[in-house]
Order: sequence, then structure tokens, then C-alpha cells
Amino acid sequence: MAYYPKNKIKTNLFTSGGEYQTSLMALLNSSPPITYSGYYYKLADGKTYKGKYPGDGDNEEIFSLTNAPTATPPPPKTSVPPLYPTPEDYKTGYFTRYFKKKINEFLFEELTLDQYNIVYTVLYIPFSVQWKLTGIDIDEVYTINKNTSLLTEQRYKVNGFNEYLNNDYARYYK
Repeated sequence: MAYYPKNKIKTNLFTSGGEYQTSLMALLNSSPPITYSGYYYKLADGKTYKGKYPGDGDNEEIFSLTNAPTATPPPPKTSVPPLYPTPEDYKTGYFTRYFKKKINEFLFEELTLDQYNIVYTVLYIPFSVQWKLTGIDIDEVYTINKNTSLLTEQRYKVNGFNEYLNNDYARYYK
């Protein structure tokens, strides 16, 4: 049985029915709900479970009928081709590139700004990189972008990001 500090759990709660159901699949498939009545407890993350407290019975998770999810959201679509720098970006010398990494896989995708703004942080780690476009020579731009990418990989803990970029650190250079 897990220990929860008092500020992370509410115990001895009771519902007479109509608030919770025992099957998430019924919620997602619009099946008739099997409502739950009885004692439950609620954790700080919003999850609720059967029983007065952890360890009281089977502690099966129950789901709110009022805050029911409609369906699992689809992942944002990636841009094909990726967003390209504008003439204004070349004047400033930098361009912001947007990416996402799937949390449980080494899967990276480049996004547009609109797609980046709707990334589901439960499934993905969104991050952006300031990409150098201009410089004295291509070697300078390559080195700056490589160092920026290495720092981004460490900062956001997105291991494998530099492999995803495939050493193309001079991409978009002019």
C-alpha cells in the first residue's frame, strides 16, 4: 500500500451515485454508464478510487461522469515540409524551430508553431531551438547550431535529438 501525505489525499468521501462510474471504456465508447455508489478517496492528481482509503478493498479507479473525456486526442500532425525561414528571419540571423519527442520512445518530429502550441504534454515533450541562419562562414553556423542542439538535448532531456538532426547543423544557412 502506497503512502500519501495528508495534503495529497482526501479520504472517506461518499457518493450516492450519478457522479462516478467504474469503466473508462464505457465513457469513451458512450456505453451506458455503470455508476458507482459508495466510499471513495481522491488523490491530488485528481484520480479517484473505490474505498475509504488506500488499502480498503480493491481500490479500483473510478471516473467522473461530469469530467468525462470524449476520446483520446489525436497527436498533432507534423509539417511536411517543415516550416522554412522567412526573409525576415535571415535579416535577424535566427529562426525558431519547433519539435516534439514522444515521452516513451525515441521518436522526434518537427512542427509548425501552430502544431507546437497544441502538443499534448502527457504524450510528448515539446521544445524549440533557436537556429542560427547566417554568420561569417558555414563552419561558425554549424558549430553554433550543434552546441545549441547539444544544450537543448540536455536541458529538455530529449536524448537522441542530435541523432535525429543527422548532423545537419548548417541547414538553412545562407
